[in-house]
Amino acid sequence: KVSGVGSVANGEYEHVSLHGNVKLFGLIKCKSLTARGKARGEQIVCDKNIKASGNGTFTGKVTAQEIKVSGHYTFGSDVIAQNSLHCAGNVKCTGDMEAEKIKIRGCLQCEGLLNAEDFDVKFDSTTRFGSVGGKKISIRLKLMQKILQCIAIFPLFIRKWRARTHVKFAVEGDDIFMNHTVCPRVTGKNVRIGRGCNIDLVQYNETVKISKNSKVGKVEKI
Repeated sequence: KVSGVGSVANGEYEHVSLHGNVKLFGLIKCKSLTARGKARGEQIVCDKNIKASGNGTFTGKVTAQEIKVSGHYTFGSDVIAQNSLHCAGNVKCTGDMEAEKIKIRGCLQCEGLLNAEDFDVKFDSTTRFGSVGGKKISIRLKLMQKILQCIAIFPLFIRKWRARTHVKFAVEGDDIFMNHTVCPRVTGKNVRIGRGCNIDLVQYNETVKISKNSKVGKVEKI
């Protein structure tokens, strides 16, 4: 356990508890890790859970059974959870993010692939992904932001502030729902495109439903 300003050397530990401003060196292997405050580290391998809140940066790969991050965090490599990955706040990742279930609340910037059986996003500001893959995929604007973006009282302010999810390559899954999303290609078994989307190509296998308030270049049944 480290409280205040301190550091943790590379090695193997039972439980790592960080409170304050702490730097971790090298590869840290542990059963669980809890960080509150400001944490800076490299590679983390946990047998069980990682819970991090506040402000932090990890430059290497981070793996655990369950990962929960809130606040402002930056990951310089892949983030992999065997069970669940939950991000709230403002999180950035230059690698891939993978888990059985991924839950995002707030803003996520992920340059790589987001891969999960169950992928659930509610964003409140501009969010960017490389690609998304999974079975059940939901990408939605948070309700309060959705209401504000429908208000026409202050059009210039709303237009400047308008939130979107931008996917660089593609979204692929079985059951897909999205709104306020920009993406070159969406491919799925059952696809629902809600309002505020701009999609170049929608490919579906069984059902498709597209809001009249979205722009879709082409629809294909595959």
